Amino acid sequence: MKTKLVILISLALVLCSPAFAQKNKLATISPETVVKNLYAAHNARRSPFFQKKSRALVDKYFTGSLADAIWQDALNTKSDEVGTLNFDPLYNAQDIQITNFVIAKSTPDNVVKVRFINIGEPDEITFTLSTANTSSTVYKIESIVYSDAEDLESILRNGINGGGEETRPIDGDYLIGGVKCSVTTTVSGYWARVKCDDQENFQVIDTETLTFGTFNKKEKGRRGHFVLGDDGSIRKYIDASGKEIRVDRAK
Repeated sequence: MKTKLVILISLALVLCSPAFAQKNKLATISPETVVKNLYAAHNARRSPFFQKKSRALVDKYFTGSLADAIWQDALNTKSDEVGTLNFDPLYNAQDIQITNFVIAKSTPDNVVKVRFINIGEPDEITFTLSTANTSSTVYKIESIVYSDAEDLESILRNGINGGGEETRPIDGDYLIGGVKCSVTTTVSGYWARVKCDDQENFQVIDTETLTFGTFNKKEKGRRGHFVLGDDGSIRKYIDASGKEIRVDRAK
């Protein structure tokens, strides 16, 4: 009995020691490692996507409503049909020839960016991860946002709900100071892509604030915001200096 007590006390001291705590801390899997493991499993055909045998496999990498949407889309898809995911969700493409693949280190906000070139075109996918609570050390993916400002959960939800491409009042072709620009709202409705004839790449606006941002840091682009009319279409563009530019629907 005395020997057993000594062992238990010794074990308790080890578990409470700084060395053990440090070792346990080091065992935490970083957000970028979670993303790395997901790509490794996906490429080895052990992907949580396109399967309905294991909900646990989905929950291993994803959390919350995104995990629910991935699983529900799989359940809704018949074995001989293509579901909402008619593309590879980890490369945002149907045809894949990947080079220069890089997984960046996580930011303090647990955001991991994956960059690669697919068939000669550079692309970037943004993963946001979280833990179940403040004491948890298990990171899981809660959102995937693509370089066109679409996000995976909204794409899946739209398909699950049987929705098609919804046209919103802000969508369409405009003339901004004589430059033709096309505005297309994302599936989620939170963002809209703005592609103007004087720019190589599109920019993104927040549909609530109508403020310009960009998903491409190399793109100079416009800096400012739109003003809507009573009908919900764009009527004015105010640049970063405060200059107002009239906006009309392109005919």
